[in-house]
Amino acid sequence: MRSFAISLALCVATALAVQIDTEGLPDTGLDTSSWTTGTLPPIEDLVDANDFQIAAKNVLSNRHYAYYRTAALDEITYNANMRDWNKIRLNGFSFTDVSNINTKTSILGHEFDAPFFIAPAAKAGYASNGAEANLVKAAGAANLLYVPSISSSQSIEEIGAAATSGQVMFHQEYIWSNTTKLQDELNRMKKAGFKAIFLTVDNTGVNGIRDRYLRFSSGGDAGHSSTFTIDSLNKLRNMTTLPIVPKGVKTAHDVKLCADLGFPAVYISNHGGRVVDMAPTAVEVLLDVHRLYPEVFDKIEIYADGGVRRASHIITLLALGARAVGLGRAPMYANVYGQQGVSKLLSIIKEELTTELALIGEPDSNNASQVQQHVVLLAILHLSSPTICKQDEFLLKLFVDNCQIIDMLLNTPRHNFFSLVRDSTQTTFDPFRTSPPVDPFISDFQGREQICNFVATHLDDPPSGGDLEACQYALLDERSVMDHTVILAHSYSTFEMRDRDTMTEDESSQWDAECEERADEPDDSWREWRVRFEEAESLSTYLCFECDFTVKLYNDDFVAAHTDDKGIFQLDSARRDFEDTAA
Repeated sequence: MRSFAISLALCVATALAVQIDTEGLPDTGLDTSSWTTGTLPPIEDLVDANDFQIAAKNVLSNRHYAYYRTAALDEITYNANMRDWNKIRLNGFSFTDVSNINTKTSILGHEFDAPFFIAPAAKAGYASNGAEANLVKAAGAANLLYVPSISSSQSIEEIGAAATSGQVMFHQEYIWSNTTKLQDELNRMKKAGFKAIFLTVDNTGVNGIRDRYLRFSSGGDAGHSSTFTIDSLNKLRNMTTLPIVPKGVKTAHDVKLCADLGFPAVYISNHGGRVVDMAPTAVEVLLDVHRLYPEVFDKIEIYADGGVRRASHIITLLALGARAVGLGRAPMYANVYGQQGVSKLLSIIKEELTTELALIGEPDSNNASQVQQHVVLLAILHLSSPTICKQDEFLLKLFVDNCQIIDMLLNTPRHNFFSLVRDSTQTTFDPFRTSPPVDPFISDFQGREQICNFVATHLDDPPSGGDLEACQYALLDERSVMDHTVILAHSYSTFEMRDRDTMTEDESSQWDAECEERADEPDDSWREWRVRFEEAESLSTYLCFECDFTVKLYNDDFVAAHTDDKGIFQLDSARRDFEDTAA
């Protein structure tokens, strides 16, 4: 009988052994075979932030797990947040003293031990009876910032009372249509000791539609104001003396607007993909800020979040200009273990941060200009005829999944005349007219001069089957992804490409004679034109088969007159203008 009881117990345990859907999280070897569904796994099993999500999924009810995990619509932005990091590489520099790693930073003038913080996330009580107080205590013990949500399980006063002496916390707030409620909450936040307000500015009128959680609970009017404008924002600033940081900014334009309006900081966030599906990630927005308004980084502190689970993610966002980086879902998952779990999570991230900084040869996480040098946001896909990829000196580049931008270019009607060159040691080339799809690749080209030297050195004898020439190449850069433009470059003789229209008759005759004498002299300069995909093949034809119009393409005034305010040369209008003038 006793033997039967033991056997039965073993059978029950086996039946309850956990097979958890890890939802595509990185497989780092976590063994859940000994876990029991509905029971908190041993915290010793967990060694990274993703482990805490799997543990939370094992122990939380389906409804409460869905509340934390849910995102808007098809969860495209949620997945982009999680997977952007796969497109990033960290450079490691040797011969650097990393014996004293510094991760301390200041946020709105308050000193913290690391450049990451616990971001606003609602209903910590779903994970633990200790609710937000667990996060307060863990952040205080680590000297990190915690910013509770206005939709917390505990009240503003309860959260404030859980803080240790001298602990600095900010608080998140929504723009309620009920201004009396808004004023009351702002007053209570200040009285409870919070030092700043993270004001969510994009969640107006309604919540995002979150299918995963709608299966357990209906949606509804969130009570947010749907008439919130810049005027409303300025009025709200007069409702409190606490610093206000707009949160939920998702465009470079709005980042600059917040700087122009005099805010001390701005928070780039798509709320973990919970509001607008297909919204850009923090990486993409920061890249846009660098491209459009780089001066903003010297005017305002920038915070960012979205899919951050590793110190390498934090380093990436710091390199892109963020002052501090938020952790959203991860602390909520860790809270299933209470304060102990949140403290362990923060300790793991801090250890990863000091380790990663040391391994890449960067002793100070605050040195943004130095940290930038460690991050390659991927190989910009540079096309050439032959096609060339390069990284320029800034090293902040947008990678395109599956080289989709190359595929788009090669599929543009009447335009596929490219062959790919992937690196500076390549000696053989793809056949003329590369066929999409093209596999992703990262190149080692380091600037235009190296590209010019490469085409001159390797293309003196073009490979059979193609028209590759040492006098021309093309580049796709970060703009190409957004405006479908390509840069064409061609070498030329500054003497031969003089514009005959600027000469007298005698000068023209003398110039013709000298051109014949100097016909064998090599080209001495290069010129570039940015054109739309649809016009690139025509421009290449004009450059390769010289005619009267070709000379105009090397005339500074003519090119400038037909280049728009975005720097795109308008080939068709230039050609029509030339033909009208000639007629």
